[in-house]
Amino acid sequence: MENYNVGVIMRKKREALGYTRRKMCEVCHWEFTEKTLCRLESGRGSVRRESIGALLELYHQQFYTADVLLDLEGSSAGKLYYEIPVLLFQENYQEAQRKLELLERYINKCSKTGRRYLETMKRHLQCSTEGDEMDGEEAIRFFEVLLGDMLPEGADLEKWPMNHIELNIFLIFLNILSLKKQNKQITLISRRLLANIERRYQPGWIFANLHGCFSCKLIRAMHKTGEDDRIQELAEKSIKICKEAGNIPRVYQLQRELLCYWEENDFFQNAGLKEQCFETAKKMYFLSAVCADRGSCSYFKRYLKRVYGYVNIY
Repeated sequence: MENYNVGVIMRKKREALGYTRRKMCEVCHWEFTEKTLCRLESGRGSVRRESIGALLELYHQQFYTADVLLDLEGSSAGKLYYEIPVLLFQENYQEAQRKLELLERYINKCSKTGRRYLETMKRHLQCSTEGDEMDGEEAIRFFEVLLGDMLPEGADLEKWPMNHIELNIFLIFLNILSLKKQNKQITLISRRLLANIERRYQPGWIFANLHGCFSCKLIRAMHKTGEDDRIQELAEKSIKICKEAGNIPRVYQLQRELLCYWEENDFFQNAGLKEQCFETAKKMYFLSAVCADRGSCSYFKRYLKRVYGYVNIY
């Protein structure tokens, strides 16, 4: 067991539940001592898994190692695993569906988390392709159960350590809430998840990507609920994080959200902002073209033509 890494995670999870070490031992019916828990959290010495089985069960620790779902000895498995989210981002759902079917061959069918991972990705595709036609209420119930299995009751969502798979599950859940127009719930969850990411943020591509995704969801929900006063500040903060991590696709998606917001709020009354949006839209068009993101490229092209009558785009 990698005591240092696991210890940090254990400590953060205990703190997210608001428990002292003594209280944690009581909750787990004294199946281990405070001394054992202290040794685990500090990374000093070795701790047998059997000695802390009740703790791992309470912490839902199996979800933290959810990456162990793929037979990575298959050379194409890892590549497929990372290509599918990119295809979903680019709205290339047909190719994402094909690659998900290929990836399914590498999933451990005996793994509960493996089956849930497949079901989650399939529902993500269903949400993206069927839209309002899907059974949103049933999908919401599915994800509420899934999220309940990831976080113990009473856990602080802002502090609870999660990996990128768990955060992606929250993102899909927000997509479904968006279809059902539950913007207040989206706002509440997104704010807490952004605080969660920022607590442990390092200039890494994956977590910057998720920060951008949750920011986009929050921007739309805030606009729908009339909370416009912090939208620009929120977008600029997330754009900065994504730029530092080199996540260009998420940068132009956030810029796209800002352009929509400014257009809907009649930015034409401000000549300086109108010119700024024009230059931003041109730059984002070429960035999305370089990234081969046809959906975003088409959006910026239509935006420039509709709002500015600009047609000199190659």
